[in-house]
Amino acid sequence: MKYDHYESGALYGIRYQFKEGERLWPHAHVDDMADQGHNIIVLQGSVIFDGTERRVLTAGEVFDFDGSQLHSILALEPDTVTLHMMLNGKPASFADYTDAQKHGET
Repeated sequence: MKYDHYESGALYGIRYQFKEGERLWPHAHVDDMADQGHNIIVLQGSVIFDGTERRVLTAGEVFDFDGSQLHSILALEPDTVTLHMMLNGKPASFADYTDAQKHGET
């Protein structure tokens, strides 16, 4: 999986490039997400979003959710690309990330 963080004013985002079967493991942004909107935009391919509800999301879909609740994402197709956007600033947990942590591969 490849990923890139970006920041523009009050908008913070991460673009993920997944291979089929790659995932973001269950996690929550509990430190400071109370006033932040969080959504996922599927740019290519499809994913299973598993959080307070379980949904299959396909290319072109935008899904808003509460990032402070446990959630995970599983890529269903090769070359799946998603964009995760957080409104009202960068989560505190990302504040000290190095460039290598913001742009890399796992």
